Amino acid sequence: MNARTTLNRIAALVAVLVLGSVEATLAQRGGVARGRHDIMIDTFKLSREQERAAKTIMDDASKTATPAREAILKARAGILAAIQAGKPQEDIDAASKAYAVQSAAMAEIEMRALAKIMQTLTPEQRANQAAVRSTFQLMRGAFINRNWNEPPNPDKGY
Repeated sequence: MNARTTLNRIAALVAVLVLGSVEATLAQRGGVARGRHDIMIDTFKLSREQERAAKTIMDDASKTATPAREAILKARAGILAAIQAGKPQEDIDAASKAYAVQSAAMAEIEMRALAKIMQTLTPEQRANQAAVRSTFQLMRGAFINRNWNEPPNPDKGY
């Protein structure tokens, strides 16, 4: 066996190991990364009508969140710029306050969307406290990206 054949076999083995670990990771997550909508559907066992209503509520809230999302990004950049420029503490505090105001506005949009979704549920679905708690956590950061249905990513803080 020559060196080229040995290298090819090693490369093939590494590829199998990498693919195997990726498949194992996906299997642990339920096969694929699921979006917020799918998680809500499964958590509350939503009917087709409730699925459509939840999607509409989330789409509308995402549009409403656009100005807050853009302001949050601008405020983060302002904080960074103030720190990097060695600005006085009061400038950094002002930039931080602007960020806090927009973050609070975003949290309000998230919670209003959750409240509207809760109104579409049956009493039995609302009584499922585990589903309510998980959906509450799921809403955190739901609109920080343009695509609200992007799978939650704890590494990114949402």
